[in-house]
Amino acid sequence: MSQPSNPIHPSLVDVEMGENSSVRNMRSLTEEIENQKRRKQQEEYTTREKLYNWVNSIQVQLFLVLCILLDLGILIYEQAHPEYDYENTTVAHTTLAILVVFFLEVVIKIFVYKPYLFVKDPFNIFDAVVVLLSLIFTIAEIFSLAGGVIALRTARNLYKVMKALRTVRSIRFLYLHMKQMSGSARHMVGRNKQRYVDLKNQFDLDLCYINEPQNLIVMSVPATGKLALFRNPIWEVQRFFEVKHKDAYRIYNVCPEHPYPDWTADQSIRKYYVQDHSPPKMDTFIAFLNDASEYMSQNDGKNTIAVHCRGGKGRSGSLCCAWLLYSKECATAEQALARFAVTRTESRMEGSLQGVETPSQKRYIYQLDQLLRKQNRYFGSSSPLVVPQQKKIKLKSLVLENLFSKPAEVTTLGALVCTISIGGRVVYTSPGVLHEILSNRPTFELQETEVSGDVQVSVFIQSKMKTEQVAKSGKEKGILFTFFFHTAFTSNNNLTMGMKMIDKAVKNKKMAKVIKKPYLETGSAVLSFS
Repeated sequence: MSQPSNPIHPSLVDVEMGENSSVRNMRSLTEEIENQKRRKQQEEYTTREKLYNWVNSIQVQLFLVLCILLDLGILIYEQAHPEYDYENTTVAHTTLAILVVFFLEVVIKIFVYKPYLFVKDPFNIFDAVVVLLSLIFTIAEIFSLAGGVIALRTARNLYKVMKALRTVRSIRFLYLHMKQMSGSARHMVGRNKQRYVDLKNQFDLDLCYINEPQNLIVMSVPATGKLALFRNPIWEVQRFFEVKHKDAYRIYNVCPEHPYPDWTADQSIRKYYVQDHSPPKMDTFIAFLNDASEYMSQNDGKNTIAVHCRGGKGRSGSLCCAWLLYSKECATAEQALARFAVTRTESRMEGSLQGVETPSQKRYIYQLDQLLRKQNRYFGSSSPLVVPQQKKIKLKSLVLENLFSKPAEVTTLGALVCTISIGGRVVYTSPGVLHEILSNRPTFELQETEVSGDVQVSVFIQSKMKTEQVAKSGKEKGILFTFFFHTAFTSNNNLTMGMKMIDKAVKNKKMAKVIKKPYLETGSAVLSFS
């Protein structure tokens, strides 16, 4: 493949650029997303797909479970009162209504799955026969269909058998619909993410292919225990890979908070420690791309790689974008981010794009794009990627320039402090700042703290901050906002972060509960160093 001709794109770090360049990059990304949307074929749901989604909705599944419970209650009542007058009773008409619902469910199933798939499952045939015959018996009993009812009453034993079979059917379907309600819950949790639905093999997973060769998969975590009620059940994920990519797949796990057993015979699940809502470290990007490159070069190009975090969006999206750049399927970071967001989103459903949203995750994708261009090493190159040199810098100060919309209200929260973290460990905490907040230009002195590699800068409410020395990527108590950067991509003597490129400043729901619209879009954080 030829080298992309466009020039190196500045990263969203605002390291080698000012705030205006960050805005231009955001605008460029927005335009690229719109281009990707236009390229993606906009299809309407077919009637079959609409019915499938409707039947599997939590509301319909709950209604069917209630119908089954009511049916079981009626069967128990009939067993306890065998001599009651069945004709024109409330129980009889309720039974008829329930059986009509079950019959419609069978008809919809035949339409959705198509007859040849429906009859492949013997239980479907059993269900259809029992429902149909039960419906005929019930109608005959209620309306006393002349000779028909006489013939039926001469076969009371058969009628009892049908009731017994209906009981078995209801118990079985109660179990199945309870399981299906879990599937409906997964649909709700997955919102408008693209799903992989295969009626033939009975797959319905929060999983999708990202690229045209269909050898890059993103998915939510393979779950065990209670988590499997809301995420992809691990046994279904295993079955998917065994059916679709047997002996030709490797999984990259960036979800350390939900561990699960490696089911592969050759230990084909690679694990990387990446905290939620944080970017993979630069050496993690490099390790992933080098490992994936080696694997994808084998087996005559038939291998497939899959990436997952918890929800299959931020952390896993970052690695997917990295592969799209490395394999040259996308020429720029904007294209990779847009491709992932549009492909991961089910465009026929309402909702926001399911792409990489955390500003620091986007920033690292832009930085990786720079690194690939600088080293000129892509998929198929003879040499592996190399981790960038550990450039050391000394942090002098962090200044919040016109960041708060209501500085006086911020002071009611108490003094603020700034922390510097490396490798998840807090290495420096600044003195508290309070009165300077009123000027909307508070300055945190960082005492020339020396750092290198991946660095996290955070601002906390001092009184709510715990003394623990472990960073949790924005989940720490009392945190206002945070951002990550890599020192190898710094230049000059300052790093300017526009408000929209600061993690949690863009979406800080907890802060918004205390102060409405707490941050100004024109505000920024300026990190000075030497």
